[in-house]
Amino acid sequence: MTQTAWFTGLPGAGKSTLARMVQQALTRRGKSCVVLDGDELRLGLCHDLGFSVADRSENIRRAAEVAKLLNHAGIRSRALGRAGIPPNEPG
Repeated sequence: MTQTAWFTGLPGAGKSTLARMVQQALTRRGKSCVVLDGDELRLGLCHDLGFSVADRSENIRRAAEVAKLLNHAGIRSRALGRAGIPPNEPG
């Protein structure tokens, strides 16, 4: 069964570092794994999005969709996300 692990946390918390370490460990075991880094996704797939609540939600939705497509192809993914959006933050 193919899976996605979603790492969340504040900026600078080590999400990318942890995801890359997991990726390396899986690769050493002969397992395919892709890291979906939000910063990297914003350079391409999500380049049209800003940082409003709605745009950040769409960024997460797109990352989840890519992860789902990878899983259907039999590839594990590690998605990185920031901590939750405060509910009272203006959109």
